Amino acid sequence: MSEAKISDIVARLIERDSNLSVFMSEGLINFYAFARKYRKDIQEELGKEADISSISMAARRYIRACERIGIRKLDFDLVVSDRMIDYNVKCTPQVLDELAVLHATHPDSEMNVSICKDNLVIIVHERNESVVESNRSIFENTIFKLRDLACVRLKFKGDFLNTPGVIYNVLKLLQTKGINVIEIFSSNMELVFVIKAISLKIAYSLLSGYFLSK
Repeated sequence: MSEAKISDIVARLIERDSNLSVFMSEGLINFYAFARKYRKDIQEELGKEADISSISMAARRYIRACERIGIRKLDFDLVVSDRMIDYNVKCTPQVLDELAVLHATHPDSEMNVSICKDNLVIIVHERNESVVESNRSIFENTIFKLRDLACVRLKFKGDFLNTPGVIYNVLKLLQTKGINVIEIFSSNMELVFVIKAISLKIAYSLLSGYFLSK
């Protein structure tokens, strides 16, 4: 089998544990240590001997490839908002009509909406809670409501749409600190990640320190 096969196996091993690529790129995990730990598994899948240097080099190349297409090369502003509320609402024609009126009459309200087949999600600041719930159909069709949330907003200035792995890299980074992403909203130049408000400080520090300083 060829070196490319070793590279494929190494890539799968790293992708299996989302922390590995982050720790490797930060120099927290030695490539040779990785090779020694997984050499036996790689040889079993490869069906022959694989030396430490070949495995280490495959891991190094994989991390470098990830960094070349990573989010850190993008130019964006990082904006955060706390005291957000998540409404999960049954999607009906009446709800959609009220939502359109709500957006038209409150264009400056901090609101994100995601519409699926059977339900929709509305994320608003708590100052607009009474405005949302004053709409009868929205209020009556609310399935559940989550409070104490925050939004992490990435406003891109570069070619976001043609850069692969942006969402993956953010999710991977947040996962390393155990931050659960509740909702994701996206447009052609913006990504919004909804998390628990208690995790906002850590998320902001993590994203600004890891990406914006590069």
